[in-house]
Amino acid sequence: MIIVMKSGATDAQLRHIYNKVRQLGFHPHTIVGTERTVIGCVGDERGKVQLQALESADGVESVMPILKPYKLASKDMRHESSIVSVGNVSIGSSQFVVMAGPCSVESREQILASADFVKRPARKCCVVERSSLAPLHMHSKGWKKKD
Repeated sequence: MIIVMKSGATDAQLRHIYNKVRQLGFHPHTIVGTERTVIGCVGDERGKVQLQALESADGVESVMPILKPYKLASKDMRHESSIVSVGNVSIGSSQFVVMAGPCSVESREQILASADFVKRPARKCCVVERSSLAPLHMHSKGWKKKD
């Protein structure tokens, strides 16, 4: 992440941000330009949300990520397509795949009705957010919750 200070930011504002970056566990690297000062923040990416909150601090113009999110899944890192097989369905191939399902599971009947609907011709996959399945027992149709 980089923190771009406003033009005319005071030394006190710059010191405050520098110290805050260190408190958050990042290593600040200051770049002083003719118009602005930029602070590069090197450290664990999981703390970038806390750095983003510094955008509202006095003297800060913006806080920006350096790297693109999901870079390992992007075409920047790997140019060929990824193909994931789910049963007899190849996701990512030239085959058109429709996936559907509820965003959360409220009852056993709801997920079974959704799965039956998705199983109809031309539909391939029923997608359910993993933590939604925890309270359900889906063994009646041969489904098992995978860990």
